[in-house]
Amino acid sequence: MTADFSSTIDLTQAEPFRLGSAEIHPALSEVIWEGGKVSLQPRVMQVLVVLGTHPDTVISRDVLIDSCWSGRTVGDDAINRCIGQLRKLAQQTGAFQVETIPRVGYRLTAGRPAVRWRRPAIYAAACVLGLALVGLGTWRLWSPTDERTPRVQVLNFRDAGGGEHTAELASYLVADIAGVLAQSGIKTVASRPSGEADVDRRKADLQIGGVVRADGARLKVRVFLNDPRADIVLWSNEFDRPATEIEQLRAQVSSATAETMHTVMEPLQQKGLKLDPETLAFHLRASEAIKSPEQLRQGESRRAAEQVVARAPNFALGHGILALTLVNEVRASADPSSAVSLALIARAETEARTAIRIDPFAAGAAFDTLHFLQRLRTPRDFIAIEDRILEGLRMAPEFPFLHMRECRLLTEVGRARDAMPYCQRALALRPLAGPINYSYARAIYVSGDQELAHLAINQAARRNPDHSMTRYTRFELAALARSPAEARQLLDDPGTRPQYITTVGDPPLDAYLSARASGSAADARAAVKRLRESATAGTLEPDLLVRAVAALGQTDVAFDLMSLPDSAIEQDGPGFLLEPSMKGVRRDPRFWRFAARGGLTDYWSRRGVWPDFCGAELPLATCKARAGAAPHAVPGAQRRDVRMSGAEIRGR
Repeated sequence: MTADFSSTIDLTQAEPFRLGSAEIHPALSEVIWEGGKVSLQPRVMQVLVVLGTHPDTVISRDVLIDSCWSGRTVGDDAINRCIGQLRKLAQQTGAFQVETIPRVGYRLTAGRPAVRWRRPAIYAAACVLGLALVGLGTWRLWSPTDERTPRVQVLNFRDAGGGEHTAELASYLVADIAGVLAQSGIKTVASRPSGEADVDRRKADLQIGGVVRADGARLKVRVFLNDPRADIVLWSNEFDRPATEIEQLRAQVSSATAETMHTVMEPLQQKGLKLDPETLAFHLRASEAIKSPEQLRQGESRRAAEQVVARAPNFALGHGILALTLVNEVRASADPSSAVSLALIARAETEARTAIRIDPFAAGAAFDTLHFLQRLRTPRDFIAIEDRILEGLRMAPEFPFLHMRECRLLTEVGRARDAMPYCQRALALRPLAGPINYSYARAIYVSGDQELAHLAINQAARRNPDHSMTRYTRFELAALARSPAEARQLLDDPGTRPQYITTVGDPPLDAYLSARASGSAADARAAVKRLRESATAGTLEPDLLVRAVAALGQTDVAFDLMSLPDSAIEQDGPGFLLEPSMKGVRRDPRFWRFAARGGLTDYWSRRGVWPDFCGAELPLATCKARAGAAPHAVPGAQRRDVRMSGAEIRGR
């Protein structure tokens, strides 16, 4: 049985396992060893299950809270008590040790490796460390000693009433946000007691506050960031969730506010630069559009970015954000080959070069733009694309999204193990960003650890529930690797349904999920028929279709779908070929023709590195021989003027 840490651990369902010489029986809350037996409190046993089934890896406090306390806010004392009890047990049994990793979490080392729930040793430490880095205690937005770092006051949230939970939520939010800021190294100014005047313009450079209200069965929170001296609102956003999801709402609000503060701090990377409040407000709007462009009206993000560079022409990141905004317009264009799109591309490159000329270290978004432009020009020349990313990392090493890009590219070419350090660095720099978190979860999934991938994507969804690719990835993991019932539930709930899957695609997905649930050959045949029909009708993403068919064991049909004109490889890129659901396809010699068509064999051969499945699923010698025999595509022959795959467009 596979352990499931996506919600509070059910000890009655957890299987016994060993740690060194000790036998752990979660359902009985007992630990038995040669010298005796002891019963543990259920919460202590839950913590032991998390640490003990991930021996020699670092587990963050966030992971422990999610797994043992259902993500509820708990004090340090609660976790420390459990760890203290486990250390006493370790002394009694001599079977393991529990080590504190300062500012990160805990690591259990067993006398001998645990015999249950093994994961690939080459990968386990890296993926759990990445989750540990999500712990806010390791995160620093900026050095707290920098004299330009603003002092922030978290005001008391106003309770507008309308429900029984509004006062409680208002109180929680003040503590949540103040805690995130303090742990992030931001100078905070204490708020006044409730009922007294909040504003103290002499003490605070910025103020965060908001309003909480109930609207029927839903709770709504409006958050704002003010500059009290200029008396303007720099940023504001509204969050809305069912009243039953107060914990998720708290996580969402505090995460979004912390992300906004990170954007406020970004201009400090450029020495000698100081933005006036109005320009900073435009920068916040333009930056938010890069992360979630669907939240702003068409053209609004570009107008905000253009205001930034007009008001601050020497702001390197401002030019970089404008360049990214222009590229995003091309990526989302109905006709990316039009004269308008080509003009946007030319202007984007000019803005990117301007940013790099001003200050390369602060021009991470500009290097990101150049990476996208390379993808537009040679979408399957992964070496040229990667070289653009690596150039950016050399010049702007603190820009988290360049680390994310390299993580994604390595995952796309089947090197998910090598991707992990880049994911971890991106998380360390920007642990709450939706694009980074879903990219990390996908890299874990491609590496083959479904359990941790599920935990990672659920954490990402709790913090960024409206992020489109987080929703899509969460559904994919459930549908292809985990529970059909869970996938069906995600589709049925408007709050979790992927925006990219329309209701037209529900019948073939229903058939697929039913076949996975039943395991019936007849159901599988019926599902494949419906999936084939949807391929003709274009009701589902081509790569999702191929992976669903492959997950049902229909390898020949998967190859048929990949052979169609404008197939999944052309529309979505070749990365799906390396995912776990495609394992049966990779064993077939026909796989190598499609890998070559997607540019993968060219990358592997020219780089002299091989995907993770070579050596695990196939002997390395077999991989090299089959790659050498495949008809290698010439990168220049793959050149397209401005088209990008659907995966590239969605993967913001």
